[in-house]
This record gives sequence, C-alpha cells and structure tokens, in this order.
Amino acid sequence: MPQKKRIIILPDKLFYELWFAAQEYDDKKDFYKAFTNPALERYINFSKKYKMNPSQAHILLKEIYEKSNMSFKEILNVCGLKQSETCYKYCIKIKTAESWSNGKNKCPDSMRVMILRENNKINLGNYIHLKSENISEKHQNTERVKIENSKKLKLDKILREYEEKKKSQLNEDMDYLAKIVRSENIKRDIPGEYYWNTINPIWHLQAVR
Repeated sequence: MPQKKRIIILPDKLFYELWFAAQEYDDKKDFYKAFTNPALERYINFSKKYKMNPSQAHILLKEIYEKSNMSFKEILNVCGLKQSETCYKYCIKIKTAESWSNGKNKCPDSMRVMILRENNKINLGNYIHLKSENISEKHQNTERVKIENSKKLKLDKILREYEEKKKSQLNEDMDYLAKIVRSENIKRDIPGEYYWNTINPIWHLQAVR
C-alpha cells in the first residue's frame, strides 16, 4: 500500500522572513548555507520545526531566492503577462510600470509576490503550502470527495456481485428444473412459475408472467 503523502503547512511569517533575507545575498549558495548550517546565526532546523527533509528545505530556499530576486519584467515574462494588461488589472500607472520594467525603480515586494502567487508561479515544493493558502480546508474537501467516491465504488461492487450471484443462482435453478423436465419428459406447463419451451432446440426454461 503506497504511503500517504503528508501536507506541510508553513507559517506566512517564515516566507516573509526568507523572502526579504534572500535579497541580501548575491549568491544563492550563501543564502542556502545561512539557513541550513547549524553553526550560523540564521540557521533554521527545518526537520525539527517543520518536519521537512533536507531535499524539501533545499527546494523551498531555492524557490524563494529565485523568485524574490526577480524583476518586474522577469515576473511578467514568467507569468506570460503583458505589461499593459497587468497595469489595467492591478491599477498600476503606465509610467510606474515602465519605470519598473526599465529598472529605473524597483517594483514593491508586495506587488511582485501578489502577481506571482495569483498566477501560481511560487512552488515551494510538493505538498508544501503556506497557511494563508487555506490548503487545509481544500484538502479536507478533497479527502471528503475521495471518501464519497470510495464508498460509491464499494457500493457499486457490492451491487454488481449481488446481481452476478443472483444471476448465477437463477441459472442454477433453471438447470435444476431442466434436469427434472428431462428426467420426467415433461412437455406441458410445469406447475408454478415455469413452463417448458419446446420451440427452442436447446433445453430452456422461461418464466411465466
């Protein structure tokens, strides 16, 4: 039986701190080392505190570092958005967006995070989510649907087995009556629910209605 995947819910405060910390490092390796080396001040024990293995921690830090250091223009490219459409959608002044795109001014972190998250371009890893995503409620609904579907499949299986058993039992009864008919050489109506069908070349019984 496959092991059930465990969903990890991270606090938004952790994402907030890592997002801004990532912009302080020019090298991604230094950023990763700062939070995974027990000898350093910023070390976070991801395994003990968040039940994450080293591979999951690496993916988390890598994703946050790369996305937090993306420019406004890069984010639009990643999300497949046009600058004009983005301005209309988020009520950004055209001149302001242009200054972000040409690097004259920096797009606020809040805006960059919002665009990335709204377009599902922040992937912290498989089964890893932020508390603000309300994934617990979504997961519960998903699990509820799975349980209901499972119950339905079980019920369908029971009904199918019942019908097959019923059909098998009927065939056995018909075979039994056929033996009686053959032994008694009966060619008239059989008392009860069955009669002999002499037209069909194969020995056969039909229910009388």
